[in-house]
Amino acid sequence: MKIRLKGFRRLLIESALIVFSVLFALFINRYAENQKIERQKEVALERIIEEMKDNRRILDSAMHIHQTIISNLRRAATDEQDTLRTYLAQQGYFSSDVLGLISNGSSFFPEFPKSTSWDAAVTTGIVAEFDYNIVTAATEVYTSQGFITEELMPSFIQVLYTPVDPEEIKTINILSMRFVELADLEGEVVKQIDRALGVIYPPDTVQVTQ
Repeated sequence: MKIRLKGFRRLLIESALIVFSVLFALFINRYAENQKIERQKEVALERIIEEMKDNRRILDSAMHIHQTIISNLRRAATDEQDTLRTYLAQQGYFSSDVLGLISNGSSFFPEFPKSTSWDAAVTTGIVAEFDYNIVTAATEVYTSQGFITEELMPSFIQVLYTPVDPEEIKTINILSMRFVELADLEGEVVKQIDRALGVIYPPDTVQVTQ
């Protein structure tokens, strides 16, 4: 009877050790996987932050150019003797000379905001590990950016490659409205980026005790 009891105890201990070993191995694997995911999350978030900051710089620079263009177009719309308006009426299309006068020699769109890091996070699924508020704020930013490149840009191309209306002021006003819409949206995206960065890195709050 004692022999059987010893054998049973030994079997019980060995079984417990096996179960413990399996559970411990699963814990280690899960811990390692969680650490790997956490690192991937950190890297993805760092890249998105840098992308947002770069896009903010691009949009801020573009807004200055587009505000200048709006001023030039509005001046041409109110002054029949304006050089830009005169060239546009004479040539009947947007030549390089006309485009230069509109933007003071600058490119209309020196750079476009990017979404490479965000797209990569969505494609790999790592975005699912982000905080909900971060996902919401970032989605707002990149959706607005997408509207700029996918909706507004084609509307500019349509205007620039369409013959100028015989009443050139109509074409000038249409182009001016397009740039006003663009500059307004660029300003809104800059605010959205600032809000998103604030969600990712909330400002420190100081509590004052009275």
